[in-house]
Amino acid sequence: MMTDKVGTVIEKVKNVTDKVGIYIHVPFCRSKCYYCDFCSKCGSGAEMIEAYVEAACREIDTVAENIRCGDVGTRVDICEENGRGDPAPTGYVCRGGVSPPVINGLKLQKSDGESGGAVAENIRRGGVGTRVDICEENGRGDPAPTGYVCRGGVSPPVINGLKLQKSDGESGGAAGNCPLPIADTVYFGGGTPTLLNPEQFERLILAVKRNFGIAEGAEITAEANPKTADREKLAAMRRAGINRLSIGMQSVHDGELRALGRIHNFADFERIFADAREVGFDNISADLMYGIPEQTAESFAESVRRLVALSPEHISSYCLTVEEGTNFYRRRDSLSLPDEDAVASMYRKMTDILSEDGYNKYEISNFAKAGRESRHNLKYWEYDDYIGIGVAAHSFFGGVRSSHSRDIEAYIRGENIIDSEEIIEGDEALSEYVMLAMRLTRGVDIAKFKAKFGLDFYEKFGGKIAKFSPEFIEKNDENCKFTSEGMFVSNYILSEMLDF
Repeated sequence: MMTDKVGTVIEKVKNVTDKVGIYIHVPFCRSKCYYCDFCSKCGSGAEMIEAYVEAACREIDTVAENIRCGDVGTRVDICEENGRGDPAPTGYVCRGGVSPPVINGLKLQKSDGESGGAVAENIRRGGVGTRVDICEENGRGDPAPTGYVCRGGVSPPVINGLKLQKSDGESGGAAGNCPLPIADTVYFGGGTPTLLNPEQFERLILAVKRNFGIAEGAEITAEANPKTADREKLAAMRRAGINRLSIGMQSVHDGELRALGRIHNFADFERIFADAREVGFDNISADLMYGIPEQTAESFAESVRRLVALSPEHISSYCLTVEEGTNFYRRRDSLSLPDEDAVASMYRKMTDILSEDGYNKYEISNFAKAGRESRHNLKYWEYDDYIGIGVAAHSFFGGVRSSHSRDIEAYIRGENIIDSEEIIEGDEALSEYVMLAMRLTRGVDIAKFKAKFGLDFYEKFGGKIAKFSPEFIEKNDENCKFTSEGMFVSNYILSEMLDF
């Protein structure tokens, strides 16, 4: 039986109040659905999947090292160039350009992230505050050359008038400590995460736990294809720590599923749903699609009703978008799809049915029973921190947004696949916050907006909101949100409010 060898990690970080969501992308599928433009690779063997899981575990270690203070692998602040190129005492670093040195047989990490250490910068802020790797204690307390650092305990020195940052995070630099967040959500997305075996799921969860800790009551979700998980696998996944499933049903009609290029039928969904309940999953989400080939308003309403009869805790609904690069895009001129009026009617009918059966619409596309909202996805809409692991993953952490490329082979080789990185601040941060919050049915929290940006929401946007209130926007002292009709024209209203 697999065991948890890192249970003490939670105690280690028990005083940390900041939370973070961890998204782990699993880019493997048996077959590509006709509408899918996600990063996924079909037909990969067990060897490649295992190599990818190992790479993902290494990345989790690396990212944690980049934000942890006071441990091996901690990052320290880089001071400005001291003007003389003086060597930094052990435990400190300042800018420099010398080649990666070896001190007592230990090769050190160069401050600009080039070769010389085991890991590269993953949460780079640039300039002052950039993180660099700390090597193990070199055994002699030798000073590290400019641009490098190894562990030590000397007092914060002053070199050419610049006080340097101590490696254990104590005072000595401008940036101060970097508290390690604890993971309160983990989400395995794909691709098809259920192509992993249970031991691989457990290894990834333990990698998160030993680095970040996992909060008590954390939500740990895995997406599942009905054709790729039997009762035995589901039971093992549950034992590994996964406590929420998100199952891609899409439709109850096999003809519609074939038209989407899905590999499962509705009987497969009924089986995996029943098996999941039997092995202890009490939090299950299911996906529905509308606006798809061969679908009518009546067939979609039947899909909604038959899904509701199974009583999942959460339902996500997506309108088909024909994305470039997909099978549907190549056949776009011959696809027979419901028109816009029919699609709007489907959405309204679905909302009515779900509301009658106790599902609260908490976001434009998501419905949940009381207390069963997707806590991980709420992080995206509430502008909270999340870290993406794996190819094509996105992160938003400490005001920095970054993304990874889709190069699976490079990722497995351990290459740096960050392909974009941007500090989000000022008006851009404000606009993103409003745009995401307005997707939620509760809208913008006026007090939270004030606390975050130091601005009165209605002083900033009141004039533009007045054009759409009360028909499309409802406002009061606590919240500003879309009405039901406003949801249908939300993109237009937000473009007017935020000038994009």
